Amino acid sequence: MGDAGSVGSLVQAFVAEIASGEISLIYLDGGFSHAVRKLAAPGDFRVQADFGGTVEPVTPSAPVRAFGDALLRAVAYEWLYARIDLVASARDPLLMELEIIEPDPFLAYDADAPDRLAAALLATRGAG
Repeated sequence: MGDAGSVGSLVQAFVAEIASGEISLIYLDGGFSHAVRKLAAPGDFRVQADFGGTVEPVTPSAPVRAFGDALLRAVAYEWLYARIDLVASARDPLLMELEIIEPDPFLAYDADAPDRLAAALLATRGAG
């Protein structure tokens, strides 16, 4: 552990299955909300818009949903919002990231998601 001025890093292994896209499962207020597939630009592997990646709504398969649900049951912290990024593989879904603090919940890809998030936020305000 360094001091407060030190900078850390995280190295993520390259997973060839990223070529088929990365799925983000979005959970709001304890339950599944919606999902998106992030695709890299042709010839690239990065799915972020800054690198030409695109995002589209997707309906996750039952095994992918079950994987995400199981991961969140294992989280020891209370969360209002969670995002699970994964790629599908021939074996099983592969976890890329599990976020419980995230700036982009892809609300524009599900018409009801903003209302669900607002309701969850208002409910936590009343609970405090």
